[in-house]
Amino acid sequence: MLGIVLAIYSSFFWAISQLAYKKSFKELEASQDYFINALFGVLIWVPIALYFGIDIQLSTLPRLIFFALFAAIVSEALVIFALSKGQLSITSLIIQSYPMYIMIFSKFINSENLTKTQFLYIGLTIVGTLITFLPSKFSFNELKKSGAIFWPLLAAVGIGLSDSLSKNTIDNLGVYNFLFVLALVQVPVGLAFLKIEKQSVKSLFSTLKTETQTYKNGILGSVFNIIGTGLLFLSLDELLASVSSAITATSGAIVILLSVIFFDEKLNFRVLFGMFALVLGVFGLSTTI
Repeated sequence: MLGIVLAIYSSFFWAISQLAYKKSFKELEASQDYFINALFGVLIWVPIALYFGIDIQLSTLPRLIFFALFAAIVSEALVIFALSKGQLSITSLIIQSYPMYIMIFSKFINSENLTKTQFLYIGLTIVGTLITFLPSKFSFNELKKSGAIFWPLLAAVGIGLSDSLSKNTIDNLGVYNFLFVLALVQVPVGLAFLKIEKQSVKSLFSTLKTETQTYKNGILGSVFNIIGTGLLFLSLDELLASVSSAITATSGAIVILLSVIFFDEKLNFRVLFGMFALVLGVFGLSTTI
């Protein structure tokens, strides 16, 4: 049950992060958002990992670094880059399909064999999430842009593979060991990302120092993303990757719910039906753990 709770909290933090990132892309480049994200990863994950205890052996360090680097690039940097491409509602919808890929990869990587009941509830959660998150105004002009489909689809598949490998690493080498190393490797990945987009650390820091209020969305998005991602990895330590991912993917539906509460947006029948399906799926999953 603890894993279910952690996954639900993760989805809430990710939802807030998505709302903040949605606004931050008007102010910052994707690489700048990611580098801020990496810095908060060090500030938040490292102390937590040290507090709960790490035990990294020299013999396992190369494996930890490899899979942490893979996660930092594929399920973190690539996702932020993909979100910045095209219409956000479309890119987010495609990325939200990642639980389907985790189910496929985890079957082979982690030998996860779901019961028929679990499979049914996971499917219900995924379908409900995608129905809820389907944009009301679908821009076909955006779909004509190769990047509008290619990058978010690549990100969704990448998350599926990365989280399946991360689950395997966490089970074998420890969740806090993984979080500690991931926090550290995100910094050089962030520096490389900045260089690829021809941005500099110096200009980023000077801008943030003088215009903190202007870039508050990027900062808030990074903080909540780091918290949500950390909770995801903690839930992976408790649950099957297929179960955890299906629950955390509901962050898209929570974004819509928060928009209704704080921005007076209206719910239509499709959204209500999707939310009912995903709530039923999550509740059903909690009874099978």
